[in-house]
Amino acid sequence: MKRWWPIAIIVVFLLIVGGYWMLSSKVKSVPMQTQLPIKTSVTPTILPTATPATTTKKWRGTWTNSLGENGNDTLEITTDTAGNFKGVWSGNINVTGQWLTKATLKMSGKTTTRDYQVTGTIQDSTLFLSYTATRLNSSGTYTGEEKLTLSP
Repeated sequence: MKRWWPIAIIVVFLLIVGGYWMLSSKVKSVPMQTQLPIKTSVTPTILPTATPATTTKKWRGTWTNSLGENGNDTLEITTDTAGNFKGVWSGNINVTGQWLTKATLKMSGKTTTRDYQVTGTIQDSTLFLSYTATRLNSSGTYTGEEKLTLSP
């Protein structure tokens, strides 16, 4: 009943060996003049070459808060292709966030004494930020606004 399996193994073996022999003999029989040169580097066509994986933008401007304070400020963020970003705000606040649309964002950041929740909108070439700061070392919150433009 099971006498067919040795024959099947031999047939498969012969097909593999015969196929390899036919392929290798064809390659050897091609004259050298007709062989194409082999490229050593290939640029993948799947990945877009014009769009970088991340973009970094630096913003500068001014802020005011509900306590009557004001000053100069900076924001530097690096955005990935999914619209998520991380960066540094005010020189010492690590922030993470996401672009909700091409012109709106939300981000958050924390220091040892403050927790910041921020929303932003781009109008023309200006980034407007609104934030709420919650004190971590005492009670209370305050709000603020910023007007930032792209740095060269």
